Amino acid sequence: MKCKYCGTLVSKSPSRFEGDDLHDEELTPFPDNTAMALIVISTIIIPFFGLIVGGVISFSDDGHKRDTGKA
Repeated sequence: MKCKYCGTLVSKSPSRFEGDDLHDEELTPFPDNTAMALIVISTIIIPFFGLIVGGVISFSDDGHKRDTGKA
């Protein structure tokens, strides 16, 4: 078989699936350090800062800032 771009001869080797070599530990998903850091930031740190900023704005002396978010 020839490559359609450069014309060199190529051969296809049969793909080999070794299902016996796979262990259960390799198949179970486990987040790496980057994923865990993003999960911690998005679930703990961002809401915490949101509560602080919301509390500061709601107890502000400026009436326009206090009315922010009211319907």
